[in-house]
Amino acid sequence: MALREDFGIKVLTANVLGTSEKEGYTKDDLMGANEAIKRLAANPNPENRYQIGQIMAYSVQDILEAREAEWLNRIAEVQDIPAGAKAEFKVDLDNIEAFVQAKGATTPRSKMFRKYVPVDTVEVSARPYVNYMELAMGKVDFSKYLTAAANRMEAEKMAYIDSVLTAAAKLMPMNAYASGSGIVKTTLDDLIIRMGRLGHVTLLGDAYMVNKVSQLAGFSSTITAITASDQMKYDFHRNGYIGFYNGADVVKYTSPLKAGTLDPIINYKWLWLLVAGQESPLKVVNEGVVTSMDQTNIDDHSYEVCLRQNFGAGFVLGNVPTIGGYEDTSA
Repeated sequence: MALREDFGIKVLTANVLGTSEKEGYTKDDLMGANEAIKRLAANPNPENRYQIGQIMAYSVQDILEAREAEWLNRIAEVQDIPAGAKAEFKVDLDNIEAFVQAKGATTPRSKMFRKYVPVDTVEVSARPYVNYMELAMGKVDFSKYLTAAANRMEAEKMAYIDSVLTAAAKLMPMNAYASGSGIVKTTLDDLIIRMGRLGHVTLLGDAYMVNKVSQLAGFSSTITAITASDQMKYDFHRNGYIGFYNGADVVKYTSPLKAGTLDPIINYKWLWLLVAGQESPLKVVNEGVVTSMDQTNIDDHSYEVCLRQNFGAGFVLGNVPTIGGYEDTSA
């Protein structure tokens, strides 16, 4: 059975991601997917239990890939490698020199150098369990277990990557990092100008920060009294923030939330300045795919699946920073 191509996996994944209607799946499709799980569980031989574990692993893999695009693919260079392989990221170092000299004089040689930086991996895992008899009788909404497992694994993975990014960003040279209580207009404007010398800048932030950028431009609840174009007013009311500021695009991302709260996992008090055409110094590697191992307990009739993924994150700079960071240090 080619599980990755199985219709039921796509239905379960779409249900978790909230894209069922967009992808043309119905409630009957979801019922059918859960019925397929029920049929597998009704005959609890090792092959069927393995199939259930694989369905969870493939579904969580697809869910993580879809959700990571919201933030990670915008801010990092992501590399997927086979299980057991080592990840190395190439960083070019510009050592070419030019000289003004007398005509015909010998020009000293200079060479482009590059370095290869390895990124070690760690493991993120989740271990959900369920009463096997309830699963076999169809009393369990399987997509809820997928949601919980994917949410927890995504949260831990993103928190780890974010901690690597923010810790390294504070040490960036050439004033590529700035901070202030709230967003200090002159400080942010200066950072935009500085990073803009490398190319077009995009400001990437949580709703908390992009809303503060809008306030810098004079946009607030009294927007109707502001002299602004109709398009900017429309964008503000539609999105809750303006789409551009001081020559830079403004983009909002949505962070995964801490369990049982509305608090974002990714530090929401950072505004990132991404430069078009420049490689990000944040390097993320996914080693292999989400894997599963399952077992049953004869004492409490539970069935559990341990889901694991290896990944790593590192911050690698070349000659100059290609990303800028502004941190709101207010309480």
